[in-house]
Amino acid sequence: MSDGDIYAGALIGVLGGTALAGRTGRPRVKALAAAIFAVGSDFLGAARLLTGVGAALTTSMTLVRNHAPEGRVSLVITIAMAGVPMEGIMAALAGIFLMPVWGWRSMFWLGTAMIAVILAIILLCRITEPAEMRAMQLARVQKFTGPFAGRGYIFVGPVGLAAITNLTTWLGLNVWPAESMKTLGFSLTETLICGFTLNGAAVIGSWFTANAADKYGSATVGIVCTALALTGLVKILLEPVFLVFFLACVTLMGIDGHSAQNLINATATSAVAPHSRGTILG
Repeated sequence: MSDGDIYAGALIGVLGGTALAGRTGRPRVKALAAAIFAVGSDFLGAARLLTGVGAALTTSMTLVRNHAPEGRVSLVITIAMAGVPMEGIMAALAGIFLMPVWGWRSMFWLGTAMIAVILAIILLCRITEPAEMRAMQLARVQKFTGPFAGRGYIFVGPVGLAAITNLTTWLGLNVWPAESMKTLGFSLTETLICGFTLNGAAVIGSWFTANAADKYGSATVGIVCTALALTGLVKILLEPVFLVFFLACVTLMGIDGHSAQNLINATATSAVAPHSRGTILG
């Protein structure tokens, strides 16, 4: 089984989770997604398909977007999505200490324990939708087709293309640099440091890009972030490779690749009616 299985699972989760959330509520779907992830973390093979996190991510982003105050949409989405690179930081740090001693299985046990804690928190907090969202009386078909109404399809197409290309790059950045470093003869510790740098830069840098987006516009800042991420990617391909330079390029790509996706999400959800936010994110 390959990384493609995870992404296939994520796609199934996005589409199925979005539809299910419109029927049973996003808090319940989020809890279910966390439970599936906790169980699936203990198995390989088919579990890689099962633990695709599409449903969890989509419902989480929609929930926080619906609660976000006006003028702080980019920041709120960025804070919520900071969990993605933060788990990369934690995985890299834990791997440096755990894998040489207890092997790769220790990382899965750690992940299982963490997801179990998150599931307990979700169930205890009793998260709900805002009152105005609960009051909407719309058929599921209306919620799904909302972004495409009128000339909306002209907007949905470019947004979807931007998300696909950016996610391909961002998810690839969690694999390609590490594989490249191993090929070039870097040690396991240096490779893990690369992952730590990528995700650390994403967490810290996205705070500044989110504040800039709420001030100057999420679409404008998102374009700048994409251009900077492309610059880092091109430089790492064309310049001679040594550790400090490699990490500098990874830092640039980490800040801007992750931020660009957050700002695509912020732009998309601000351009559609509230009841269609889950659909456009999915």
